[in-house]
Amino acid sequence: MSTPSAEEFITPATPNPKIMLIVPAYNEEKTIARIAQSGLRLLKEGAISGFLVINDGSTDDTAAVAKECGANVLEIAQKQGKGNAFLQGALYCARNKADILITIDADLSGELGKKHIDEMIRGLSEKINGNDVKMSIYPCIEKGHISDSGLVSGQRAIKMRALNFMFSKAGEETEFSCSGPAQRFFEMVRGYGLERALNYQIQGWKLLSLDRGLWLEFERAYRTGRESAQLSEAKNARALIEDRSSKAAILRSLHREKVFRAQRKQVMRKATNPALICINTPLMR
Repeated sequence: MSTPSAEEFITPATPNPKIMLIVPAYNEEKTIARIAQSGLRLLKEGAISGFLVINDGSTDDTAAVAKECGANVLEIAQKQGKGNAFLQGALYCARNKADILITIDADLSGELGKKHIDEMIRGLSEKINGNDVKMSIYPCIEKGHISDSGLVSGQRAIKMRALNFMFSKAGEETEFSCSGPAQRFFEMVRGYGLERALNYQIQGWKLLSLDRGLWLEFERAYRTGRESAQLSEAKNARALIEDRSSKAAILRSLHREKVFRAQRKQVMRKATNPALICINTPLMR
């Protein structure tokens, strides 16, 4: 495989960039219809050029509901995490020569409209310290709360050129790159570290500043399972630390008691032995 030049994956900037929407989904049968219908409506309106749902090994009817709505669905046989689902969607976008990738979580509780897409694309036209913005992060509300001030929001628009390092050419086909930077990024992304991995990798991202009325709201975070595991790990770690602290406190107490007894014993020996007392007593003249 050869490392591609930018021209192999990047369509020059045009007034009408090719925008593709991908939606990683796992066990979202209750909400997938809403995002599928929104995506298909955006496709019909011409706001986007492609729409793909990536079913991450769901054990419910997520894939069936999305297909029934008319969405194009990429099936992953066994759950591998949101990060892997994103990577598969990004590869789909690269193979279809997209200029911009937009990713949205599947548990949308409202509608995804053209106004949201327009704001994401507008964010990509801005600059930070004189440099182009390569990724815009759309603020969202999860479970009625702002998600980490939006920095781990799963709603993003990314210029495909920022992901160029991920791919290589195998003949006429686009595949994942085996390069060191690509493999390191894949390791960061797989699991549930997608958003932070993107923040780290893509130099030049912007958290959009929008009126609250434009924010997207979601039922729950895709990362809920991982967060629950992390919470459990944190509780176990805290219990272990508290246990070790308690044992350390006991050991310190025993050590102090041992030192105190040794000192007391030495004092008593000096008190009962005049020769020892005289050792440290100055001669009287």
